[in-house]
Amino acid sequence: MDIKLESASTPDSYRRTLPQGKTLGATMQIWKVQDTHNDVGKAGAVSDIIKPEDKPDAEAILLGFAPGKSYLATGIGRHGNFLQWGWSASPSKMTPAGQDLFINSICYIHKFDGVRPQFRR
Repeated sequence: MDIKLESASTPDSYRRTLPQGKTLGATMQIWKVQDTHNDVGKAGAVSDIIKPEDKPDAEAILLGFAPGKSYLATGIGRHGNFLQWGWSASPSKMTPAGQDLFINSICYIHKFDGVRPQFRR
């Protein structure tokens, strides 16, 4: 997988949602997984922070870059056998590395086939 990092302006929403004691510079390195932007809104995050203690059998696989969302917003997550994919482009509009990431994510989630998500009551 050829991962190419690019520089992007650090979103104000990231500065507001950083864990205490953490700082970010004016720019940050990002990895683009799609060549287009979602016309409906900002793509790149599927949920707020996934905390396994709050959601049994859930995990954040990769953080997403989504201006307007939290710094720790999940870009790829798993809950039981459900894959949460935070980007909006079809595979034909993804970067080659993004296509590989999508396939690898599907391969990873396959081992959870038949596992139903658990919820705390």
